[in-house]
Amino acid sequence: MPEWKLDPAAVRKTARAVPGCVEDSSLEGDTVMSFLVGLDSKDTANLARINVYTVTGTIGTCRVLEGQVREIFKRNVSSVSALKRMLTNPPLLTTVGDTLNDGAAAGGGNESLPDKMELAEVGMCILLSDKEKLQHHLESCVDAAREKDQDVSGMDFEFGLPKKVMKQVEQCLTDILSMGKYVTCVATNGKGAVFLYGHGGVAYTPGIPKHLHQKLKQLKHGRASTLTTDTRPSYVALGTRDRYYVQFHDGSADWKGPKALDKLLKNCRLAPRSVAFGEKYDSYFVVFEDGSWECNDIPEELNDKLADRVDHPDLVCVTMGPSGAFFLRAASGKMWWGGISEELDIMIQSLLETDRYLNFIDFGEDSSYFLSYD
Repeated sequence: MPEWKLDPAAVRKTARAVPGCVEDSSLEGDTVMSFLVGLDSKDTANLARINVYTVTGTIGTCRVLEGQVREIFKRNVSSVSALKRMLTNPPLLTTVGDTLNDGAAAGGGNESLPDKMELAEVGMCILLSDKEKLQHHLESCVDAAREKDQDVSGMDFEFGLPKKVMKQVEQCLTDILSMGKYVTCVATNGKGAVFLYGHGGVAYTPGIPKHLHQKLKQLKHGRASTLTTDTRPSYVALGTRDRYYVQFHDGSADWKGPKALDKLLKNCRLAPRSVAFGEKYDSYFVVFEDGSWECNDIPEELNDKLADRVDHPDLVCVTMGPSGAFFLRAASGKMWWGGISEELDIMIQSLLETDRYLNFIDFGEDSSYFLSYD
């Protein structure tokens, strides 16, 4: 199995959250993925094909320029948040002399309807272009990567946890880094934390819910012959009072929570994109893969924010803490948070002032938190 620089499951999950993004299902396997973006825009100049080479972390952007399909590459991408920014706003191409660059617009937005239809057809042709060319580029990138160490830089983290838990978390992160892996998901309840990394790896500290601990321990110590990528966790969320939710690559899931949440998860027609547990045992928030959600007994400030947005079904992630804290991210990339400590608020503002991009915040007991950014 290859060492993924961009986890295929995380790539697909990220792409599904981007409006107007469609995957080319004709490509086989996970080493090369291709997406047509800009389908939700009235400006056909926004049409582009994004090729993702998951082993090497290379992202290619294809556009029509001067009557030809041209592609530029960004290499050593190891963060899905960076990928999301490229899917949302792919680089535009220009030519200076005979040199291809990214920068100015590749076309105007005043085309006639026939022109738009023609360009849309060209976009589909870009989407369904020669697989051999993609495979050739992948092989050349893999060969180049073998000649030098893999750059596994990606998300950075800040966390405010009890001293004992902080040491355990730091050890987990050190172990993951030493393996040349990158973190794809993290969850905390203040007493412990779970990290998912690479393509199915899992690390955890003491203090996580007992039932989840037993399940992860079985995975960790199970026979290699019975473990596949499909049986590995792809997403995890923690709450207080032993509540948790874990989803696996094969689409199955396991959880512990209130009866209303149990009924919801057993009967939902769409897979959850994120699950959060709040202050009371019956408090939960589930975001589904289409951006819709179901919730119960959520913080008033979060409820007001949803109402301000006219309950728009474009959510990507919601987390909640046991003391009224919350974090909300929409498909547009916009984020909101509330009920947080002064310490965390100062840290967030400091990151944003230095042009950092906030990815995720999770909350635990006693104003504890775990924050990721790049």
